Amino acid sequence: MRFPNAKKGIRNIFRSEIIMLFFDLATAIVSIIVMVAGADLNKIALDEISGLTLVFMILGLVALLSLLIGGIFRIVGFLQAARDDQGFRLAIFFTLSAVLFNFAQSFFQTKGGALGWVHAILSVLGVIAQMLVTVYAIGGMMNLSRKSHRDDLVGKGKTILKVLLATYACRITAFIITVFVRANDFNQMVATLLTYAVAVLTAVQYLLYLPYLFRVGKMLGAEKS
Repeated sequence: MRFPNAKKGIRNIFRSEIIMLFFDLATAIVSIIVMVAGADLNKIALDEISGLTLVFMILGLVALLSLLIGGIFRIVGFLQAARDDQGFRLAIFFTLSAVLFNFAQSFFQTKGGALGWVHAILSVLGVIAQMLVTVYAIGGMMNLSRKSHRDDLVGKGKTILKVLLATYACRITAFIITVFVRANDFNQMVATLLTYAVAVLTAVQYLLYLPYLFRVGKMLGAEKS
């Protein structure tokens, strides 16, 4: 077997993606509730009387735990895979960055004023870091596929990257409109449509990415020395 460490690493990365499904689901539910409620994130977070407060607390806890546990599996997987391909090292860096940003922003979630802006900025940075984790992970798997002369898996990786970039472009744009742009009916409508688009694209992304991880792992298991 040419890439024994990468095989173990891909298995752990696959486990992490299953766990991270809960993070994306919790995030998507919160975003959709906010859009339907027609209020921005800061206003809802400050409204302690609202019945949504408990829902947000539970979803926030689910998101935080899944992010931490999934992050551990990812780091272990990337460390293992990096022994066979150096492309996974940047994925390790951005995994740690994503955990740090998301953990830090939780302390400013119910704050207003300048601290509310800190929460918003850290949230955006966390989303970007999450995107780069997957970008470099897929890049590493594409490198392994290329070394194994599996052009079909290289092409599949490129397709997933396009869906990934479209998903995060919609996600970041919707967040910026919701938090940073002055609210009006048009902006609200655009943000709502983008949020629904993110939900659909995230589902497509997982439907493509999880089988891709499985196929790359299977390829590595079949590799001969």
